[in-house]
Amino acid sequence: MLDLHPTGTVLREQSAGCGYETAQAARAYGPVASIDEVMQFYREVLPPEGWHLEFDGGAPAPHGSPATGRVLCFSQARSVEGVPAILSVWSDVDVDASGSDRLPSSDFGLIVTATREDENSTFC
Repeated sequence: MLDLHPTGTVLREQSAGCGYETAQAARAYGPVASIDEVMQFYREVLPPEGWHLEFDGGAPAPHGSPATGRVLCFSQARSVEGVPAILSVWSDVDVDASGSDRLPSSDFGLIVTATREDENSTFC
């Protein structure tokens, strides 16, 4: 699902990591002419892949600032190693795919996260 992206966009960066409780993979793509078209693309292509739209709205901003972008959040009917997964599509927010910098407004990011509730298990 991280390879699904609108025609004309290219991979800008990618990251992945895991720990005792959380596994995460992220990609940033761009450029985009219209973030509305990007969001509509994911609303259409992810449900047939088993993803269910849970949230569609403004992206949270740090320190109580107003929302700075758009976000879609999907949950997965299937699981990653027995753990439900969440996929977020972000635009124009204060973090990039690795969680450190601001994405240009012409880019968007995808992040898939799975978190175990059993503290004795690990993804890696």
